[in-house]
Amino acid sequence: MMIHELASCTTVGCPSLTVTPPRTSRPSGSTNTWFSYKGAVLESFSVEFNGKGPGAITMTIKNDGSETAQPGAVLPATPYAATRLYGYQVNTKLGPAGTEDISSIMRSWKLTVSMGSVEPPSMTAGVFVAEQQYGLKNPKIDVELAVKADKGHAVYGYYNPVDQTTVTTVKHIATISVNSNRQIVLTNSQAKAVVQIKPSGSEFQGTVKVMEEHQATDAGPGVFVCKTGVTAWLAATP
Repeated sequence: MMIHELASCTTVGCPSLTVTPPRTSRPSGSTNTWFSYKGAVLESFSVEFNGKGPGAITMTIKNDGSETAQPGAVLPATPYAATRLYGYQVNTKLGPAGTEDISSIMRSWKLTVSMGSVEPPSMTAGVFVAEQQYGLKNPKIDVELAVKADKGHAVYGYYNPVDQTTVTTVKHIATISVNSNRQIVLTNSQAKAVVQIKPSGSEFQGTVKVMEEHQATDAGPGVFVCKTGVTAWLAATP
């Protein structure tokens, strides 16, 4: 999986070539006491949109199992102003050519990136986790979306439940765009679509699971390209 920041086109991460993910510490506060949790790694995160409203981000963080009391913590005096992302800002293409725009029939879209972390055997003393590694064929990208469609729609045709030897290889491109200079683009150059059709209210909906395939074009399951106007974010991940 490749991640790029576009402005200087700086590569900020290539987990498919990295054995150990970046680790840090995170604080947690309660009355008069703060705690730091060391060796924190991002196990998974998801971005989900249902309808045209604001999206939701969910993160799972793992640490080394230790907890250290701290007398205080220094928080940013001026945090970054939040810019909401909305469902109507998501444009999705899905099909053999990757140009088939399905945004007009979209009902929901969810992205989940998981590390699939494993703790390698260690013979060092202590009970805390000394190292986390990416699991086999991880990080993994899972995309699930819902569209207004019945079994006569082209999207259902990408999935052949009768003859699984003829399932169509598709390309999935999702763009979340505030404007032309502030956007995130996910490209899965090679994937399979698993589609289930069921009634929902007065319409039929297709639940589509995009089953990404690790391949050389994306150096893994997919490519993220991001544009941002915040110069401080254009720094390579250590």
